[in-house]
Amino acid sequence: MEHSEDSLPRLRPLGPIEQYSAFRSHLGIYLNVCVTAIYQREDGRPLKPVLYRALAAMIEKHPILSAVPVDIPTKPRFARLSHIDLDQVVTSREVQGCAEDKAILEQMLQDQHNLQFLYRPGVPFWRICVLEDPSDRARFVLCFCFHHALADTKSALVFHEDLEHELSAAGEGAFTTLVAASQAPLLPNIEAIHELPISPQYLASQKVSSHPPEKWSGAPQCLPVRTRVSSMWLASATLADLKKQCRDQKTTITALMMSLIARSFFDVLPAEYTRIQGDAAMSLRSILPLPITSRSMGCYIATFDEQYARNSESVWQEARRTKETIDRAVRGQGADMPLGYLGHVPDMAQWFLDKIGKPRAAGFELSNVGFLESDRAQSGYRIQSLLFSQCAGACSPAVKVSAATGRDGRMGLAFSWQEGVVADTTVLEVMQRLERKVMNIVGRRN
Repeated sequence: MEHSEDSLPRLRPLGPIEQYSAFRSHLGIYLNVCVTAIYQREDGRPLKPVLYRALAAMIEKHPILSAVPVDIPTKPRFARLSHIDLDQVVTSREVQGCAEDKAILEQMLQDQHNLQFLYRPGVPFWRICVLEDPSDRARFVLCFCFHHALADTKSALVFHEDLEHELSAAGEGAFTTLVAASQAPLLPNIEAIHELPISPQYLASQKVSSHPPEKWSGAPQCLPVRTRVSSMWLASATLADLKKQCRDQKTTITALMMSLIARSFFDVLPAEYTRIQGDAAMSLRSILPLPITSRSMGCYIATFDEQYARNSESVWQEARRTKETIDRAVRGQGADMPLGYLGHVPDMAQWFLDKIGKPRAAGFELSNVGFLESDRAQSGYRIQSLLFSQCAGACSPAVKVSAATGRDGRMGLAFSWQEGVVADTTVLEVMQRLERKVMNIVGRRN
């Protein structure tokens, strides 16, 4: 049984994007990601035995769940735990109304996002938080919180889908709290299987920074990080209407939401701010070779940015322009993107520390992870709603907006921000403006 990091079997080195997340966590700059699901079940039997059997199957299926990042300051690499103690991974509470009251979910997420992953024997760099309503045994809330070096958010959807299947297949019988780690090899990091070319022009552009006074991005990059969280939901009918209008307008939900978020900020910010940058994440899984598939757990994402002006074209013109930016990023297949630039950073820790005190590049980030891949018509356990959320980041956009759509057709939007970087009242007013803009679009159609 291991007692220290040094006693763990070494696996492969961390790739640049995995190092990026490992150093962020190590320095307290960015801590974790959560994807929370509301599950429906057909019986009110105790959840713990079924959940532990299901998690044991998940650990065997996905080797990254047995890996922890170690040697971060020197030679970052993954190491394998010998076992996983599920009693140290899973926490469970009974909370009245937990599946309906968004304030309860927000408080749980805020607690999770402010809790750093640190090495402890038998404890992986992911955890499960369960909320059960004593008056409604047909549903429960399950939050999967994980270190970003292990996985991207698409991986978290895979986790929930596979967990949904394992919960329904778990059956009865004994369960164990100590689970042997998977002995399967880790999947390769993205840089090992896909070329990410960087042109001299792009490389030079990353070493030059300017921040005009009319561009808003919140307070400068700073430590420590204390995350605040708030959420909103778009009803299934509203989301379906927006998707239909996006198709008619030759754009996408992600592009429209980025444009609406930018406009919502301009409604709230002082008139002196006329520009804002929005960052967005995109999955590269579709262009990666085997063994990476849509069912893999790992970190296979890239980012791009778009610029917005206060006095811009109509929201639909802006959304179409944003879609063109997304399409160019997809066609580029990772070329000349921040992901590839990470491989040119000689000292990741110093690179981050040099950012502290300097302006942020972006005012907001939208990460839309989409929806669950399949609707498994199975008895037992079924996912209803999804809420994807992130911790705030000392070296990130001022406000992170994370979106996911559950099987109930609702889109959950989690807003997270760093205390002291942007006022709570500003974020809450932006959320109100965004909701109003969405309803105005739907209302005009109906």
